[in-house]
Amino acid sequence: MQGNLFQPTIDVAINGFIIIIVVIFIGAILKIFLTKKGVNLKPTINKEISYKKRKALFTKTEIKFLTILEEQIIVNPDLKVFGQVRMIDVIEPNYKLKNWRSAKAKVIQKHFDYVVVNKNDYSIVCAIELNDNSHNKPQRQKRDEFVREACKNANLPLIEIRAAMKYDVDVVMTQMPVAMLEIFLDDKKTQNS
Repeated sequence: MQGNLFQPTIDVAINGFIIIIVVIFIGAILKIFLTKKGVNLKPTINKEISYKKRKALFTKTEIKFLTILEEQIIVNPDLKVFGQVRMIDVIEPNYKLKNWRSAKAKVIQKHFDYVVVNKNDYSIVCAIELNDNSHNKPQRQKRDEFVREACKNANLPLIEIRAAMKYDVDVVMTQMPVAMLEIFLDDKKTQNS
């Protein structure tokens, strides 16, 4: 009779043990399946790949240009300049068309040197590309032509400026469309004074 008193406890222990074994088994199967699918379960960095912080977001030439752009050309207080902006964040493919994935792939890894936006609603005013000597290479010219066409298609004004070691504001302004200059130079603070 005493043996029967412990029988339910042994049954519960065996059932619990079986449940634990099943959970471990399912976990092992999931781990194997996810590993084969390429899911990294441990966030590690490959020892063959290393990263380091860049010294600056912009090159010295880009900094010089940005300085005159912000201080002497874009004096409209309603405008703001952002740098190194991904193209996909500025122009996007028409998702209604069948080839939208291909169109997206063409812009997803490219960026604009600068993007000018309206501070009030962050609507995009234009993109600015600073073209150095690397833009004379055939591969880069092909990329530049694509960027021009994509911007034209998206009705995004694109301003291309020749890079220089030193920038003369008047020379830079001659490379900009008059309509953009009118927007950039609209210093409302001066007009209200």
